[in-house]
Amino acid sequence: MINERHMVEVREPGRLPVRLLIEDRLPFGRACEGYLLTDTKASRAHLELRPLSTGLEVRDLGSSNGTRVNGATVTAPVPLGPGDRIEVGDTRIVVAPTLTADEDADAIERAVDATVVVKRDELQAALVGSTITIVFSDIVDSTALNDLLGDRAWVQLLARHDSILRAQLDRYEGREVKGQGDGFLMTFPSARHGLVFAIAVQRELDAVRSGTHDFPVRVRMGVHTGEVVHQGGDLFGRHVNLAARVAALGGADEVLVSQLAYDLAAPMGDLVWDPHRVEDLKGIGSQSVHPLRWREGPGHHGSATR
Repeated sequence: MINERHMVEVREPGRLPVRLLIEDRLPFGRACEGYLLTDTKASRAHLELRPLSTGLEVRDLGSSNGTRVNGATVTAPVPLGPGDRIEVGDTRIVVAPTLTADEDADAIERAVDATVVVKRDELQAALVGSTITIVFSDIVDSTALNDLLGDRAWVQLLARHDSILRAQLDRYEGREVKGQGDGFLMTFPSARHGLVFAIAVQRELDAVRSGTHDFPVRVRMGVHTGEVVHQGGDLFGRHVNLAARVAALGGADEVLVSQLAYDLAAPMGDLVWDPHRVEDLKGIGSQSVHPLRWREGPGHHGSATR
């Protein structure tokens, strides 16, 4: 019988740290029945943590890039103790101090501080997920723009860009999941809401650029619809990765749409498209993407139709 509670903190680039209470065998990977990683260097099923009477044990699940513990590559199951660090690509999983079995939930919450505790049963419930439309948006050549303008002017430019996107979010029932410095991850209740939002944003940015010489912001956007996992205020899962990959393919002023989101929205007949192209998305495979011609189609005004 295990009389101790074992906790780890997962630190992924671009995401808030999350603490997990390991009460049962828990796999980690980009597409597994366990904790879903967004790190592109992680395998679909990368590693597994297992609670023991004396601590935790980690084993690699045949990952392509390997698993390291405190810098050493894992070739067999390895016991873990407080402070040990597991490395998966750019992700770090750090073993927290052990909690005794008689410590209550309040003690666990206090130990977590500002992070999120997820028990095995809660994680399994979260895996049910929901189907939503995901929109990634980011400023093209943002680093070069920052260097050119200087920090003060860049921050002012970002504030103006953010204000434009958030105003359109309110109009089209969108939700801001998180800002990413020079862009956003957003969700919408339907493919059409996400696409009409993207059209409105690109048109507004174009209008601002046309009316002033001090707004050189050009944005690329990616739109995809799929099942996601909601956890700790963030989104996880293969479809989040796919949406990000689609967005990354875009050029300045481009809105790229996945095949699924296209199939859902195109039958309405009022959206205008350039010819689709087939792209190889890293870690996902070949996918058709559809460039949306945002200068044509639905007008600026009016609400989205599902």
